[in-house]
Amino acid sequence: MNKIIVLTLLFVIQLNHCNSQSIYLKASGGFNIPANTQQSPEYFSFRLYFPNDVMYKVNLSNSGFSIAEGINFHGAVGYNLNKLLSLELGISYSANTKKEFEASPKLEYALNGKTNWDYKSYSLIPSILIGQSFNNSAISINIFSGIGFSNLKVKASIEDYYNNYSFDKAISFSYGYGIEYLYRLTAKIQIYISAGLNNMFYTPRHAELVSSSDPLNISTVYQREIDYVTEIKDLRLGNYYGDQQYLENPEVRLQETLKLNCIYSGIGIKYTLLKNEKK
Repeated sequence: MNKIIVLTLLFVIQLNHCNSQSIYLKASGGFNIPANTQQSPEYFSFRLYFPNDVMYKVNLSNSGFSIAEGINFHGAVGYNLNKLLSLELGISYSANTKKEFEASPKLEYALNGKTNWDYKSYSLIPSILIGQSFNNSAISINIFSGIGFSNLKVKASIEDYYNNYSFDKAISFSYGYGIEYLYRLTAKIQIYISAGLNNMFYTPRHAELVSSSDPLNISTVYQREIDYVTEIKDLRLGNYYGDQQYLENPEVRLQETLKLNCIYSGIGIKYTLLKNEKK
């Protein structure tokens, strides 16, 4: 597959004997719409403790979960190799706007709570654009991948009871493709609209309980901190009623990945810094 892509790009470069090389800047803003949903990750358990050692686990599960809905901002510097092929290196910022999720479907004989997710992502995105110009317009296909880091905070609550978790920054990956339409206003300025599919993946490694309605919830390291691993070799690490020595170490859970697959759209401006045409 990689050889086919490379050969295709080489072929595209050779298609056009009339080079039109230029360096340009782009900036855009837009909105993301979820492309699918997943079962909400169980990054922690929310328990309520009452007198006489009565404990209830609050149901937070949501089967139609996605935090892909949100805003995006993108900036890039690009280089036109010719009239058909361009290379770009961009930076992007995205944040979710749909934050609150109630337990769904609700369990009849259980306490049903809700979660509030605050997610932000910063990415470096190299991309390839293949397109064609006509009159004052151009249409391009955009193929890209990205790597960056993400911030996540989650609050679990029911009535006046709550736990707030903060997750350490973790690397996030993305890839996707889309289509872009440009219209030339002047020799150097173009406006454009874009749309496509972006697939982003984020897997946290560590979380910490930073605040709680019940101070007893953060009395031990086990209650305050969580490590996410690929394999749990010592089953006692996942047992809240384990030996005292394990309460002085973080809770251990299996890693779960957030899948932020979305349909993106945006509108922006392109400014040509330097243009060199030669035949």
